[in-house]
Amino acid sequence: MRKVILLILVSLLISCDFIEKTNDIQDSMLAKGFTIEGESIYFGESEFEFEKTVKLNNSALEYSRQRKFIKARKTLLKALDIEPQNPILWNNLGNVERVSPNESKAKKYFEKSIKVSDSTYLVAVLNLGILHSYSGDFDKSKKLFHYIISNSDNDLLEAISNLELTKLYIDTGNCEKAKKSFKIADKILNDLNVLKETKNDLKKFNLDYCQN
Repeated sequence: MRKVILLILVSLLISCDFIEKTNDIQDSMLAKGFTIEGESIYFGESEFEFEKTVKLNNSALEYSRQRKFIKARKTLLKALDIEPQNPILWNNLGNVERVSPNESKAKKYFEKSIKVSDSTYLVAVLNLGILHSYSGDFDKSKKLFHYIISNSDNDLLEAISNLELTKLYIDTGNCEKAKKSFKIADKILNDLNVLKETKNDLKKFNLDYCQN
């Protein structure tokens, strides 16, 4: 029933859960440090300490775009030797493992990203929630999405969390909550003018199911 897979390679975010149509969002800039490029969303609320780490991270992201995941992994591990407490790097490593695919390692790295940031790097919280949701652990994923909504002042993160909740509620047969979550996400995304195809596909394929 999940016709739309929202991939979030986030690195500055990167998650691999918006593996979706990106025609309407490529090269867009959003509020508070978000940049959408192709299949990836980059998030700038966390920072790097050294220029060398920035270069290594960017190289890893380019390898990931080219689906050269072994090189991406090695490059991120080099960066972590320099900045072992950087949540961006742990998050991106989690994304690489997710698409490798190695779900258990991905989960471990997302959890590490959350831990080193004292639960403030919400991009990793989102990625972990999506991972739990796709593996059927809906209670854990729901708590993580609600944590983001309660603790983030970023509209895009709130919208994406509500889209993920919409899919979760549809998958668990709670159409009323699905409609409410979608309504919140829809308003935010209309204001930001992004993720149009993702939103429309979710409404067309998934919310229509609730009408039956």
